[in-house]
Amino acid sequence: MENEIRLLMRTIHYHEGNQEILKGVDFELRKGEIHALVGEHRCGKSTLMHLLIGEKRLQKGEILFNGRRIQPQDPSDAYRLGIAMVHQTPQVIPSLNAVENIFATRLPPFWSGLPQYYRYIRETRHLLALLGKSFDVLIPLKLLPATDQHAVDIARALSYDPDILILDEISNRQTPEELERLFAILKDMTSKGKSIIYVTPHIDEIFSIADRVTVLKNGYRQSTEDVHQISSLRLFRLAYSLISEIEPDESAISHPLISSRLYSEHFLRELPVGIILLNETHSVYYLNPAAESILDLPAHAVSGRPIHTVITPEQCPHATALLSAVYHGKKRKWRGVPFGKALYSEVHIYPLREGDELVGTVIMIEDRSLDHHIKEYLSSTERRIATAEVAAEVAHEINNPLGIISAYIEVLKLQDLSPEISRKLEKIQNEITRIQNFVSSLGRLADASRMERGTVDLVEMVKDVLLLFQHLFQEKRITVYTDLPETPVRIEGDAGRLKQLLINLVLNSVEALLHGGWIRIRLERKEGKILLSVSDNGHGIPKEIQDRIFRPFFSTKAGKQSTGLGLAICEHIAKLHGGEIGFTSTPGEITTFTVTFPARPVLFPSGKVGYHRPDE
Repeated sequence: MENEIRLLMRTIHYHEGNQEILKGVDFELRKGEIHALVGEHRCGKSTLMHLLIGEKRLQKGEILFNGRRIQPQDPSDAYRLGIAMVHQTPQVIPSLNAVENIFATRLPPFWSGLPQYYRYIRETRHLLALLGKSFDVLIPLKLLPATDQHAVDIARALSYDPDILILDEISNRQTPEELERLFAILKDMTSKGKSIIYVTPHIDEIFSIADRVTVLKNGYRQSTEDVHQISSLRLFRLAYSLISEIEPDESAISHPLISSRLYSEHFLRELPVGIILLNETHSVYYLNPAAESILDLPAHAVSGRPIHTVITPEQCPHATALLSAVYHGKKRKWRGVPFGKALYSEVHIYPLREGDELVGTVIMIEDRSLDHHIKEYLSSTERRIATAEVAAEVAHEINNPLGIISAYIEVLKLQDLSPEISRKLEKIQNEITRIQNFVSSLGRLADASRMERGTVDLVEMVKDVLLLFQHLFQEKRITVYTDLPETPVRIEGDAGRLKQLLINLVLNSVEALLHGGWIRIRLERKEGKILLSVSDNGHGIPKEIQDRIFRPFFSTKAGKQSTGLGLAICEHIAKLHGGEIGFTSTPGEITTFTVTFPARPVLFPSGKVGYHRPDE
């Protein structure tokens, strides 16, 4: 059952009027897993689930359930298929009792007084008991507290014993005890092979319950990751615009802030962003460690003090304007201002309201000094230098496990092995040697005189790279197409680095494909140049980040292993060989990276690159 796909939603598009809500989203759900779906308000989470449950009509894309294409017309259709959903707001009829709400569409026409009636009562009591509830199931729900009505709503979904259960942002309606009990039910369901989609804006809950997480942002699938392989901070930065260049959704901040699951005190402590919480009288309610460091003031020394005694013109030249925004309940933002020990900071003011009443204020201070200096540095130097500096720091950490693997291969080669196994071990050994050489030379990327120059057949290089990825292609059910010349295509260059360029591009395509899909590699001569292109039909590159993807350290992936160096290295290798790299991408459809080489690049000892035209 492990990794067996239960649900696959491919290239899902949905728009309402002129607003495109989903832009080619892929989503995969395995049997026996809890898959979290996270993102900001209006990122498309609920819309994607409404399409699955039949509450909205699919406009473009396909849904595969247990390998069979489906398109539910309404929730009843989804229930029959084995898909049930608990919505953000309770879907109960207050004038009906618990039995009628849970089994409304399944009660016989004249059930009153019949034996089935008692069976439904027993089943209702059993379902509610699982949720820790015990009340009169025959009185109208309008006479019950909201927490009991919420339990009836969940019990109705459980009563269908669905193969897929969708929970859409329901934790705000649950007490901690109720949520803990519900999580136990979900774990029990997955142990029986059921699958759960847990839609939430709360990062903390994901690490408590989920196996994998998919991030939606601005209608795109940003990433799908195993929960145990990501950090809460990286996931938070990927899912939310709170500390990015995009302003956060104010509705995501709730009051009281400290008791909110998303902004739990533990999480606030760990945030590298200064957070100052003010109460309704503009006095300091909470100061996290990052704010203490920026202000150079301990929290206990400022707790309860009016904010104007903490933020002074000495702390911030914009103190007067900042305090005015606080006192008038205005949402404001400043960039590039000195604040305390931060020479270059980004400051946000967010008023918190309940209705028209101001109940508090969040002051957020992000120290962007280092980021600012790095940007200045990168703008005055080649990107490859920054890449090499980071790579040099981790080179020995990479070489250690490679050395161990290499040693084990040498031990295996001493055994009596078949020629086929020996050939494959030799291939692995060659690749490890290539990687070791590549890693050890990263610190000298800018020095072309140290490159291993020779004639490289790009056709054979493509075939070698595809052999390396063969198992991964099979595991993810990716179809690979090649369009290669029948004769060799040779250029002068460094074979190891050219292979690394292609490996990075292919791996980029693999990561863009959730499950299934295709990758196409094309090699052609055109107008005195050689073009190597890698295409895929994955989730694509959102327009708003397309101008940043070649920057060192930029990454949209939440995994701990993501460095944001892959495409920066590709660009550098292409330039070292007198070439260039570009791309085209239609999100949710096709993305193509194309590397253009001169027909015969010449690598000069000085590090400069030129080329001979074919007719020379």
